[in-house]
Amino acid sequence: MRSKLHISALFTLAAALSSSMSVPLAENRLIETDPSITGTTQHIHKRAFKDIGLPDNNLKTNCVSVGFLPSEGDSASPRYTMTQINEKLGAKASTYGWYAQITSSGFDGSQLLAMKEDVVASGAVFVASVMPTVNFNTITEDVAQQVASVMKQFTDAGVTVWLRYAHEMNWYATDGTYHGTSADFITSWRKIYNAACKDNTKVSCFWSPNQAKNPSSDLQPWWPGEEFVDLVGIDCYPGSNDDTSSNELFDRLYGEFYATYSKPYGLPFAIGETGAGPGQKEQWLKTLVTQEKSKYPNYVSMSWFEFDKEADFRIVMTDEATLQQTKDLLLSGKHKSTSLATSSSAPASPASTAYVISASASPTPSSSTAEPATDTQPPKKDNSVAIAVGISVPIGIIAIAAAVFFVLRRNKSVATQDNGNEQGLGTGPEVKEGRSISPAYTNHSEVYELMNDARPAEMDSRVVAHEMQQPANELPARYSR
Repeated sequence: MRSKLHISALFTLAAALSSSMSVPLAENRLIETDPSITGTTQHIHKRAFKDIGLPDNNLKTNCVSVGFLPSEGDSASPRYTMTQINEKLGAKASTYGWYAQITSSGFDGSQLLAMKEDVVASGAVFVASVMPTVNFNTITEDVAQQVASVMKQFTDAGVTVWLRYAHEMNWYATDGTYHGTSADFITSWRKIYNAACKDNTKVSCFWSPNQAKNPSSDLQPWWPGEEFVDLVGIDCYPGSNDDTSSNELFDRLYGEFYATYSKPYGLPFAIGETGAGPGQKEQWLKTLVTQEKSKYPNYVSMSWFEFDKEADFRIVMTDEATLQQTKDLLLSGKHKSTSLATSSSAPASPASTAYVISASASPTPSSSTAEPATDTQPPKKDNSVAIAVGISVPIGIIAIAAAVFFVLRRNKSVATQDNGNEQGLGTGPEVKEGRSISPAYTNHSEVYELMNDARPAEMDSRVVAHEMQQPANELPARYSR
């Protein structure tokens, strides 16, 4: 009987050694320190992330889901529906952006609901930008429930919603569109989250500030906290003198934000809106959809501002030459359909952590919007999992093999002793009931102590983004949306 317990303990110990030495579970996995951020190790937090609902069969290029914010008709461009954009492009957009304002203590969502039929027909994720033009303190729990009720009308129709509440808050709080402090904003955000996003699995709260010179410090006062955010993004529009064909521009505009607000938390990173004017738009679109997945594994989506406002940003509802360039890029052989839930690099289950930036302004819909610019360094490629696999898997296999070999040897010894007993040779001091017992392994508490020692220790450290180097007087002029 004791020998059976001994064998069971050996197998348990082997399994414990194997699991503790092999690839760590997502909730305990440490990811590589990035020297460009102050040298601390990042820890992947325990959290079950929502399925953010990007459609598998809609427009996706190089694993980036592509969508649009159709012109509302309040500018040089007329009002567009997504049906018109999809028909002209020859593909179905993955995201559909639209704007609405909270102008009083009541919110009926009429601006959003007016597009409901087109949204449902598109099959896209609905990115609802709800802008409180009243003081943040006016957003009571009752107002938040009204917002949630409007979102539920979409989700009841089968639509996935990304609620982009008070987007570009760091800009609009300075130009008079929003009213209140960053603390007031956070209080109102959490009310919206608890009412609309917490319990409705088809609504995700999308934190989307505007460009900032130093995202890690400038945006920190506006950060609601990881537990109140489902995905993050930042609105950036290149300056007129920027080289939009350069990956360095993407890194400068998005890199520090990603490294601060997406990567550490494993939160999906989506570009809520962007665009570029004539002479820049084609190259900027290409830059947006050709980023290395290994550098930005949480990057899942980008939405293009399909307006002619301050500049002609349109890439579909425009001249045939520009449209053809758009088709050649987005509908090429690199068009792929890889959902977040099935992508190994995307955070669909308990995973990691991160944060964001801003500094010039973006063009605005009926309620306005904004964007600035920043200098950032991209995060380094995370090689820790590959290293863990290369080192730990062989060790685990060796541990199991050694345990099995030892057990087999013991069984062989037992069988020999059993045979000796049957021949009347009697039993020695270590043989009882025909089974060999080693006193060294009868203390099972030692086995469990070893197992406990094998477990990796928890580590929780915070990521601080490096300072940006771009002088404030060199930031590109902001488009007024």
